This record gives sequence, C-alpha cells and structure tokens, in this order.
Amino acid sequence: MQTPQAAGRPGLVSLVGMVRSGSTYLEGYLADQYGGIAVGELIGVWGAMENSEILCACMNRPLECSFWCEVVGRYEGLLDPDTRRFMQETNRRVMPVRNYRSWLQTLRLPLNKTMQWYCTEVSRLYLAVGAAAESAGSHLVVDSSKHPFFYGLARASGGFEAFEHTPAIRLVRDPRGVLYSLARPKAQVTTQGAVTQMVAHGGIRGIRYWWAMNSAADRVVPIGTPMIRYEDLGSDAVAYLMARWGYREQPAVELTRHQLVANPVRQQGTRTFQLDARWQAAGLPWRTGVATMLRPWMRRYGYLDKPQSELDRP
Repeated sequence: MQTPQAAGRPGLVSLVGMVRSGSTYLEGYLADQYGGIAVGELIGVWGAMENSEILCACMNRPLECSFWCEVVGRYEGLLDPDTRRFMQETNRRVMPVRNYRSWLQTLRLPLNKTMQWYCTEVSRLYLAVGAAAESAGSHLVVDSSKHPFFYGLARASGGFEAFEHTPAIRLVRDPRGVLYSLARPKAQVTTQGAVTQMVAHGGIRGIRYWWAMNSAADRVVPIGTPMIRYEDLGSDAVAYLMARWGYREQPAVELTRHQLVANPVRQQGTRTFQLDARWQAAGLPWRTGVATMLRPWMRRYGYLDKPQSELDRP
C-alpha cells in the first residue's frame, strides 16, 4: 500500500474542535516533522486576504508569500471583492455558536442556494491549496480551522478530492484550562509591528462556547476519528498516530508555516510542547461549577479519570 508521502498528491489533516486547545503547536509540529505546510485556519482566509494588516507566518504579506501567490493564481476568489464579502458575511452569520442546532440540521439536509455557493467557494479554495502544496513538493497540508460546521461543509464540498489522504484529529482540552485561556486576551502582530488584542471570553459564554464546539465536533467527524487531548500533546500520541497513517518524520525544512489568521511570531514558535496548566493554581471560584455543568463531556474525554492517551495501543 502506497504511503501518503510516496503519493503524488499531499495528504490533508484537519484539526477539529475548540479554540485554545493546542492547535497552533500541533499544526506547526506536524508541518515541521512530516514535510508539510501549515495553512492555519482556512475558514478565515477570505478575510485575511482583505486585511492589509495581516502577515503570513513566513513574515511576508499574503500576496508577497510564494505559497499564497500560488494559491491565488489557482483560485481568484481570494482577490474578488464580491466573493470575499460574501464569504465573510456568511461566516459572521452562520458560524457563531448560537447557531449550533442549525449547523447539524444544515449538514443533514440539501443545501440552500446560499450555502451551495459557500460550499463551491470552499471547494475551490481547498483544491487550490492542494495543488499549490503539491507544486511546492509538500507531503502534507495541516488545516487548523477547527470549526465543526466549516469542517462538515468542507468535507462535503468536494474540495478534499485534491488530497490523497484526508483524516481529521479531534482536538480537546479540559474546559477549565480553556476558560482560563479564553479570559486572557492573546496578542496579534500587524504588518507595521503594532500589537492588538484578540477578544477575551469568560463565564457562561465561555462554557457554552466550549460545549457547542466540542459537541458539534463529535457529531461531524467520521466514525473512528482519533481524539488527542491538549494535555497529551507532549507525549508520543501524535507520532504514533502519524505512523499509523503512514507518515514518517523528515528533517525540518524552512517555510513550512503559512498561517494567515493569528500572531505570525507565535506561529513560528518552538517545536517543544509547553503545557499551560496555570488554571490549576489560579484558585478560580468557578472550577467546581464548570466540572458539574460539563460532567458528561469531561467524562467522555477522560478529564474525570486518570489522564491517559486517547489512542488505543495494540
């Protein structure tokens, strides 16, 4: 059986789950170790192309980045004002967690004209990214969009046909750690070197956010999709999984990271996982309440038991 790295087309690994769960580290690690390209959150590329303050993780503007220039050459929708406006407006309307029930309903029923158009553009983006990665000699593309509804639409759009192998990883994290992280704003760096702050969330809003994203993610990924916990990213769970999929580690190469939707300095970060467990020492008064409200999901993900890898070993 041909391994993904021996195939002509690259593979695609989609990270699906909640934000602040280690996706920045994981996508960079996968790209660095397995001859891949980390493209960041493809769900946000239309907006990133319109924002003159966004930098690629390679520290170039998007249209000065060789990889994204290749993508744009194959998919002009990233430069078309009407397409960018439509995709951003649709994202703002349908992606918030208040639409949780409609996400699942939409994925079960025939799409209306608006969502058909949306899926057509998503498909064109993935086809262009796959072709650009193949042209660059990459064996792997890592998409950290995470949003379960976007993943479901992308998977149904036909865009995955550009890739040889299209598994997903369900990425989860203890909700108490996520809520602690959400309450602390993250910095972003602009093309001018200015630092802006990402919006912080907390309390009930953060709990609902965690529940909706994880509950929906469990429903949209294929049966048998492996789950990796944030707390296990420092173990050999990821390497074991990639080996099971037929990927072999390769020497790190330059310019493997081309994320557009985040802090480019942070995206270049270390290849050593640094567990953030500050929430455990914070003495937050709502920790017990969170564990009570989210008990079924915490038990499902192993957070009420002794920590262990979610991968079944032979």
